[in-house]
This record gives sequence, structure tokens and C-alpha cells, in this order.
Amino acid sequence: MESRLPDINTEFINYRNEVRMALKSGNYRAMIGYINNLNALLPDHYQVKISTEEYNKIVKSKELLICPGCKKESNQDDIKVRNKLNPPFELLLSGNEYEKIWTCTACKEEIMMKNTEFMIEKLSKPHYFQIVPDPPTRSKSLTDMGISNSRFKILMQDWTYNCMAEIAHQESKYREEYVPKDTEFAETQDDNKLEEGMVVVEQ
Repeated sequence: MESRLPDINTEFINYRNEVRMALKSGNYRAMIGYINNLNALLPDHYQVKISTEEYNKIVKSKELLICPGCKKESNQDDIKVRNKLNPPFELLLSGNEYEKIWTCTACKEEIMMKNTEFMIEKLSKPHYFQIVPDPPTRSKSLTDMGISNSRFKILMQDWTYNCMAEIAHQESKYREEYVPKDTEFAETQDDNKLEEGMVVVEQ
């Protein structure tokens, strides 16, 4: 690993302070820029990905379906929702030609989606995915046009705290795995000396 950590310590601190100041002042555009710069200081494989689509895939995998018959839970990723043709009487009542159904992974019964109870599996905290959703976007509603108590401000604060926690976690991993070049060189020299001083014993 390249010996670049000492060179970016100051930049880490500066960008963190800039993020805090921008969040406090409500300058969200600048704040997102500082977060991107902070993230870019990390090597590629440590960087936090910003993608709502990929984040939702992870969160969606924590959604459970509860079978109304056996009461067992099925992970959404483990089931397949399909369309089943309604009988004439059901078609007359509902007006729907098809009904969405899924098969319980435990009892194998076919269950209508409309009769299914959903539950979100609670994630243990803290949890780190190295992925965060895209930052919130400001709507044109009167609520978001407020200054101190707007819904947008709360969403942006939550997103920022989540994003900064993910980056801090990756930064911590980078620091743990960081080995200065001079240390690597010293260890190599020691290994070479050890090999030179080894005595081969014939069996």
C-alpha cells in the first residue's frame, strides 16, 4: 500500500470541518462536494459508493414475508412473485384478471400477496454497507421551503450523518491495514537476514 496516509491526514480533518460548517449553515450543495472530496481521499476499494439503487437492494433483502398459514418468515430474495389467472367468480368480484401470488418457503402453500403481512428485519447497529443512497432532493412543497424545521433539513442531516459514518468506518479500516513503506522495507531486510543466518540441518 502506498505511503500516502500521513499526507492526507490534514485533508481528512479539513474536509470534516467543512462538512460540519456547511451542514450547520444549510449550504448543502457545498457540503455534498466536501463529502465527495473526503471520500475521494480514500483508495478506490475503500471508497463509499453513493447509489440509491444498490442501497435499496441491500435494504430490500431485509424485508420478510410472513405466511398467514404456518406463520413462518420468508426472505423477499428467496421467493418469486408470479401472476395467477383468477377463476370467473373472482374475476367478477375483483375485476382483476390476474392475482399476484407467492409460495411459502416453509409450507409450500400458494399465498396471495394481498393477504401477506410484511416485516422489515431490524438491522443491528451500527451497520456498515460501504454504500449509501443518493442525497435527498429538495421538493417544491411549502414544507421544504421552511428554514429550521423543514422535512428536507431533517432528511439531509440524516443522510449526512449516515454518509460520514460510512466514510469514517472505511477510513478506520484503511488506517488499520496501512503499512508505511519504510516498515515494509525494514521487515523485508529482517527476513533476508534471517534467511541468510539459517542453518540447514540434514536429516
